[in-house]
Formats: sequence, structure tokens, C-alpha cells
Amino acid sequence: RHIRPGRSQLIRTAFIQRQPTRPKQRRPQHMPTVGPQTLYLDIRPPISQMGRQTFDLGQVAGLAIGQQPECGRGISHARAYRAYSFIVLAFPNDKGIREPMLSNDAPSLDHLGWIGPDLAAGAAAWERLGFTLSRTSPQMGFTGPDGALEPWATANRCAVFEQGYLELIGIVAPERFNPWTAYLHRGAGAHIAAFRVAEADAAYPALAARVDGLDPPVQRRRMAPLGLDESGGEAEMRFRNIFSQDDHWPEGRYIVIEHQTPDILWQPELLSHKNGAKALVEAIFAAPDPGPTREHLTQLANRPAVETKGGWRIDTDGGVLTIMSLPALDARFPGVEAPARPAVIGAVVGVADLGVAKALLTNNEVELESSRDGMEFTAGPDAAGSIIAFKQL
Repeated sequence: RHIRPGRSQLIRTAFIQRQPTRPKQRRPQHMPTVGPQTLYLDIRPPISQMGRQTFDLGQVAGLAIGQQPECGRGISHARAYRAYSFIVLAFPNDKGIREPMLSNDAPSLDHLGWIGPDLAAGAAAWERLGFTLSRTSPQMGFTGPDGALEPWATANRCAVFEQGYLELIGIVAPERFNPWTAYLHRGAGAHIAAFRVAEADAAYPALAARVDGLDPPVQRRRMAPLGLDESGGEAEMRFRNIFSQDDHWPEGRYIVIEHQTPDILWQPELLSHKNGAKALVEAIFAAPDPGPTREHLTQLANRPAVETKGGWRIDTDGGVLTIMSLPALDARFPGVEAPARPAVIGAVVGVADLGVAKALLTNNEVELESSRDGMEFTAGPDAAGSIIAFKQL
């Protein structure tokens, strides 16, 4: 029903290829060239019949849909059934947002994570910014007796966009183990930068060869709420993560993530925001000496850094990474407190209408400032500790 949550409107179908002779269990060799918004779906027989030129979409009762795009170009090909013909589904995108081209060689920006001492307080701040947040989901880890899976002290809520998302982590059960204590000592704010790959195990050897301080992939799972209402129930969310070692990465915790159940995260109900948020378009890093941070991110993303005034930028398929010196940070975001150490300093969120977003935030008594490049931003308590800037798409 939802090929990619939020993009389920069918706007074009095309009969591409039928098997003129006996069907074979293989992918046709000649596939059309398509853009990154296109997905390939195998159709199960007998929907396409031998010698038939057209077919009725209403007859399509079952489609084999690959949950993870395979070859990087936002294209998912499911091979569970014999391929008789193909449907091409394209999804509207009038704002230029596209899914990241998943690659094991060049991880794309996936999300940024905030950590704070009080989940409820942080969530209230983000809701004043106009974000729709997922319901509370307790975090879990293999930290119990003999390495058993157990709930942690923290839970999260997420602001999920058509491209990327922001994660808010806070304490809900202080008596339990808290893996984020060291970051809480630094203060509330953005401390996590996550990058997405198609398969963590396939990506890890090359990552480990070019980047020091990354642990091998580990499996993670937890029960995630479905929908915005308590009656929506829950489902198991699974992901496989490569975590950075804190001693090697002073900016914060880096995660290279394989989403194994993306449909549970990108739920259609979560994609509509009062502020018109559509995409995480930029992750901002700052440091007294930004050179080492640039080197870290260049190696991790496996993309070149382009020098800019006061820093660098790295383009990934999920958004831009900006590395700034402290003077450049102050020039772009006046009044923001400069970090004493390398840090994840904030996020830029693309919105459908900046004027509407600004009016909403002003009405909610959020203290807004204008950036040098025409964005509206807030920081500190209004943003749960770090910069959240809004940009017209």
C-alpha cells in the first residue's frame, strides 16, 4: 500500500516488458533508465499473461516489494516471484526532495539526534516549533545480565520528514542504565549524527579500512508505536548499527545505520507537520579547529569536502554536512553560543513555506533570529539545546 511512506500516490504506470516466450526466473537484462524516485516491482503471475499487452492494476493483488533499495539509486527490485512484466511507479516531488541514493560505499545523511535530561520538556519545545512527534518509544540495549536485552533509562520521540528525521532522546526511567550519561554532562542538545547505508555488514569492511574508531555492526531492535493515537498499537523496529568509539570522535556519537524496517519509522501519519517541514537538508558541525572534523566526515561519508568561507561542505545523498569555524558560525547564526570543543551544533530543516513556519513559531512565542543566508532559526531551550534552522525549499 505504501511503497515509501508519504509517497504513495500513483501518478504514472507503464508496461515495460513482457516475456514473449517461456518465462524465466531472472531479471530482464534491458531495463529503462529512470530517476531516483522510481521503484521496480515484480508482478506475480498470472497477472501478466503470455502474449498479453496490457493488464489491469486492479488485478494486482500481491506485489513483492524490496524494503531496502539495492543499487543505490533509490531503486528497489524485489525478486521473490517470476518477472513477467514490470510496473513503474513514480512519486510526486514538487519541492525537489528525493530519497537518498543508498550506497554501502558512500553513507548518506540519515538523521541527527538530540539528547536531554527530560524527554517531556524537550518534546514540548519541539512541538512548539510545529513538529509532529512520534509517540514515546523506550530504548533498549544488550546491557542486562549476561548481555541480555533490557530497557534503558531513556526513550525517544522523532520528527520524521520525507527525507531524514530528527531524534529526541530523554530520560524516562532514571533508575535504569543510561548509555548517554557522558553526553548529558556536555549539556542538552545535538550529540548524534547518523548516516544510512543499504547493508551495514557489507559497508563495514571498507569503512573500517579508511576510518579508525568504528565498532563492527550490531543488531538493535525495539517496539515502536504506530500512529499518533494510543490505540494504534506497536510493531518491532529493527536496525543494524555501526557505532563510533567516543575516544576517536570528539564531535559526538556517529552511527552508520541500516534501516531494516523503514516503514515503521516513516509512517504516513508522522510526515505532516504544522510548520510544513519536509526534509532534513543540512547537518551543522562547528569546532575551534574544524580541520579534524572535516577529515572525520570526509572519511566517513567517503565524499570530498568543498572549501567555503570559514569552513567546508560535504554533499551526501541525504543532505549537506557543513563544517564551520567559530567565527563563521557566529557570522551565520548570530548570538549562538560557540562550543568549546568540536560538536554537532544543529540542523537545517527544509519547509514548504517559510512564511507560514515563521508565523507559526512567532505565534507560539518561539524566539527567532534570522541567519546570514536568509533562514529563520532558534537555539537553546526553544530548540532543546542546539540550533534548529528553517529554510525555504
